[in-house]
Amino acid sequence: MSILEKELADYLWDEKLIIMAAAFAVNYGEFYLLTQIDSPDPVPKNMAFLKQLPVNKDMGGALQNLSGAINVLIQPIMAVIKCVLQFSDLDPKYFEAEIQPSAMNEIARATYWTIYSVVTCGSYIAALGLRDEHTMAKMASQLRMLASKVSSMQKGLELEFSHWKSEIELYKGLNDRFNKYQDLTTILIDLFDVGPDGKPPLVLGTDAKIEVRISSLKDTKVFLLISGLDAWDEQINSLKALAKLYQELQAKEQNRYRIVWLPIVDKFNEQKFSKLQSLMPWYTVRNPKIIKTYFIKYIREVWKFTNETILVPLDQKSGAKFPTSFTLYSVCISGKLAELFTEHEIIPPWDQSLQRALDLLLGGIYTGPSPKKASIICLFGGEDVKWIGDFITEINVVKDNTQISIDLVYVGKSSAIDHSKAILDSSTEKKLSDCSKADEIESWLFWTRLERIFCSGIGDSKNAKENNTMKDVKTLLSFKGSYMGWAAFTQSGSSNKMAKAAGEVVLEVLSKINEWWKADTNVDSFVLALNEKIEELLKDQKHHCYHIVLPTVAKVADEMMICEICDRKMVKYLMYRCCE
Repeated sequence: MSILEKELADYLWDEKLIIMAAAFAVNYGEFYLLTQIDSPDPVPKNMAFLKQLPVNKDMGGALQNLSGAINVLIQPIMAVIKCVLQFSDLDPKYFEAEIQPSAMNEIARATYWTIYSVVTCGSYIAALGLRDEHTMAKMASQLRMLASKVSSMQKGLELEFSHWKSEIELYKGLNDRFNKYQDLTTILIDLFDVGPDGKPPLVLGTDAKIEVRISSLKDTKVFLLISGLDAWDEQINSLKALAKLYQELQAKEQNRYRIVWLPIVDKFNEQKFSKLQSLMPWYTVRNPKIIKTYFIKYIREVWKFTNETILVPLDQKSGAKFPTSFTLYSVCISGKLAELFTEHEIIPPWDQSLQRALDLLLGGIYTGPSPKKASIICLFGGEDVKWIGDFITEINVVKDNTQISIDLVYVGKSSAIDHSKAILDSSTEKKLSDCSKADEIESWLFWTRLERIFCSGIGDSKNAKENNTMKDVKTLLSFKGSYMGWAAFTQSGSSNKMAKAAGEVVLEVLSKINEWWKADTNVDSFVLALNEKIEELLKDQKHHCYHIVLPTVAKVADEMMICEICDRKMVKYLMYRCCE
């Protein structure tokens, strides 16, 4: 071990073996001369004299016996060296200890026993002058035992090499197969090791007793949902959002789409796997261990899977579009699922047109009738039940006095929806207002979408400061997490800035609508007029507390955070919060 740990520590495994073989060749050359002691050549006899070996027939026979044992050992030693050198010709990424420890362990074990065998031979040869015929016979027997050990190691290495050579060829062939397939199921069948029992590799997530064969995916469009087991600890809302999108797509497209969950794990936790599996209304792999290694490598290197959950759409026949991975987060935020089969990347609406505020903010939460041009849509929220009641009452007064159509959409969080449900239902029964209500997942999508827009656009200082949509987003984010009510008004088909403010400000402005709005005024100017009055009132306020709460993963430059009310630079604080 000291040779491996000290003298050869800085060399690769194949280099260690080559150095060892070269050193052994020198010793073996001298020994080979000694085995020719019975020949007429005087050199072997002179060598024996120097080694203080008796020159007789018994010693000659003992040397021949020992030589035979050494030759038997040399054969598996050379086979191990050749096999290890074959490994070095393969893709080195496969044989980094962190990536493929089993192959590296086999190489290290075989190298150890090979070097141990060579050192043993060398020590026997060096001590020949101190050994008699009986001792040399024992040495030969021990060398034959070592030969058997090394030979066994060599056979294991050959199997390991054949396995990984095949894996690499299959891995490299996947690109071609994904480019030129006529039936997706023919590829998917080869990606799982079903074992001798032939059990189907897939099951239904919500009922793992229902087995699913790959052939059932024929004539469907397949999404591969790829994740680790721990990823869902922080993505449970993404999972619920995906389930909602999937169920809506299934209902619309008559079950022509399927999701298959493939968990990529280093250490398998069966309890966690089963728990997550039961939450998924789609197909899942029966056991993560049956996913073939070369496919896992392909997922990591080609589809760039690390720790973030991704979706990969696979059509039944290959086309011009090569399979591309999309992060689950971006899919949920965009609300696009079927479109993944035609797009190479998801371009968020805020990257396409930062003025599309209505489509951006109402996506997935507006459950009322399709908005018509000139209709006013009001988003409102908060946990102050009294304010919610007062606000709905005031809105109905405004609608009666102005004859303006205003659609209300309640956006809540966690238990806030449950507290306000009675008021919203009561308002509907009394025909005070027609309110749409975002459910838990729709509300999560709304706030998460705002955070995504903000973090995406804040890197551009000009964009962050001057763009109306970014200003709207910053103000709306300041309402997140607040107990107090809030409201935001926008108009369908308009790119004008939103009218938005905290609850008490909105109530005060709406209560004085007769002072700033005339009945015969064009409805297109309502949001603009409301916004002007809100900004006037905010400027007259002596004190305000404007804050934005963002997740710790958001990377935001300090100088970009400007208060929308007083236009001063905001101060960053670290907050710890525990909220249900």
